[in-house]
Amino acid sequence: MKDLISEVKKKREFSELPDSVVERVLEKSEGDVKGARALLRKYFGVFLTNKILKGNLNADEILEKHISSQRRDYRELYGRIFGDGGFGFKNCPLQVSHSVRKTQSRDSLPRSWRSVIRSKSLAPICALSFPKAVKTKTSKTDLKDVGVVVDLGCGVNGFSYKYLKDAVGNVNYVGVEAAGQLVKRVNNYFRDRGFEGAHVMQGDLFDIEKVKELLNKLESVKPRIVFLFQVVDALESCEKDFSKKFLLAVREECEGVVLSYSLKSLSGKEVFQGRRKWLMDFLEENFHVLESFEVSSEKFLILKNKK
Repeated sequence: MKDLISEVKKKREFSELPDSVVERVLEKSEGDVKGARALLRKYFGVFLTNKILKGNLNADEILEKHISSQRRDYRELYGRIFGDGGFGFKNCPLQVSHSVRKTQSRDSLPRSWRSVIRSKSLAPICALSFPKAVKTKTSKTDLKDVGVVVDLGCGVNGFSYKYLKDAVGNVNYVGVEAAGQLVKRVNNYFRDRGFEGAHVMQGDLFDIEKVKELLNKLESVKPRIVFLFQVVDALESCEKDFSKKFLLAVREECEGVVLSYSLKSLSGKEVFQGRRKWLMDFLEENFHVLESFEVSSEKFLILKNKK
């Protein structure tokens, strides 16, 4: 299997994907290298283009041109998610202390993620001390200000971080993305813009235990809001019903989830007739669905845990 993985990764666009991701598609293609590459292009091809990896596009240009994000108005989207129509967080910047709590142990995290959490620039993420929030009105969720957004399968969403800050203030952001080249590009953007509270790390969402560990280590900055933008379909295409296991695992380690799925194909030519009744039935059984709305051809669901 190692030889087959190496063969698949000889293609530049796949060279920085985790071995576990490549191994999974090889199993799905029954060891056929060309078939595995075709599957990887289906899942990651829209992110691994020269425009994204090598181009000189700025953040807004990437969001406007990239097929996964071009239909979103992020400023409006984040306002709707976190405002009165969604979680109902009060709309003012957070005043945070960057002092690290000594009780926060990070040694059990995966090594590649542990080094990120230990970095000086991520002090706001690994251990924040928040002042008590003064609530001006009753929140729909009974939650205080958002502590950290954890964007699983984040893709190019990190380039919208400035709009996230506009919506909820000095918010912390942790993204998890499989494509190593994209991880580097987004982190360079954060560094160049001085966004010390934001970082993307490389990871495989099918490793549920690592995802749970990451969320658990961020408990001190809760409420933890998890973004899953167009992730469910990708998980389901690899393994039927895996998204249910994934959502149940994530639910135990966060306070809220924002999930989306596409109502049209990426090309926009095909309209998906099914409204994913299986997914809605599952969510209504296991979450409180606070709000649902459509933005262009994408359905968003704002979920609070049933605890």
